[in-house]
Amino acid sequence: MERDYISLVLNYLMKQDKAVIVLSGSLVELALVYYFERKKVSKIKFTNTYSGKEVNKSIYSANLIDMITFAYENN
Repeated sequence: MERDYISLVLNYLMKQDKAVIVLSGSLVELALVYYFERKKVSKIKFTNTYSGKEVNKSIYSANLIDMITFAYENN
């Protein structure tokens, strides 16, 4: 995590916007996984915004938008 953060800062200073976006997303994803683990959440259930179907996933197989959607639906 520390290496990712250092890489994020260096890329920001070098104005590498695409790298900053990717690294920021990975750090947000890491923070969400940590939060869900602390709350004893191992599976997430949310509604797919495109299809309207209900989705069940492990937090480890979910991507960032899945976790954000779950967090948003479950304040």
